Amino acid sequence: MILVSATLNMFGGGNDSGCANLPGSYQTATWLAKDVPTLIKSNFRAATTAAHWAIMGYSAGGYCSANLTVQYPTTFHAAVTMSGYNAPDAAIVLKDPALAAANNPYLLLKQAKQQPDVVLLAAGSLQDPGTVPDARALVGALRHPARAG
Repeated sequence: MILVSATLNMFGGGNDSGCANLPGSYQTATWLAKDVPTLIKSNFRAATTAAHWAIMGYSAGGYCSANLTVQYPTTFHAAVTMSGYNAPDAAIVLKDPALAAANNPYLLLKQAKQQPDVVLLAAGSLQDPGTVPDARALVGALRHPARAG
């Protein structure tokens, strides 16, 4: 197993890119889903197919892992979201309703005519309000070939 822990701090301070490709700005999703895996595959004996790649995160990282797996199923086959949420909460993403909708893994799964072949494991905590309903909703949105792990 190769573990990569990416730190996202494009704007500095408390500003967040929301794990999204921002028009005319940072391409965070592409960096995480294309550039980082390419770097790993180029420098390590890493599997080259999505079937052997997974991503996981906690809170915002959990949201990011589900979002990237739904958007980039040819890179990541599986995601683990721990106390994540289903809709973006970064102010810069929320300013643009189309960008917010394009980065909502729950909506993407619900609206997909053909869901990607991915596996999602979603967990929440009763001490973190909203995470259990979001986890249940995300898993509940899955249809074949997508599935819950």
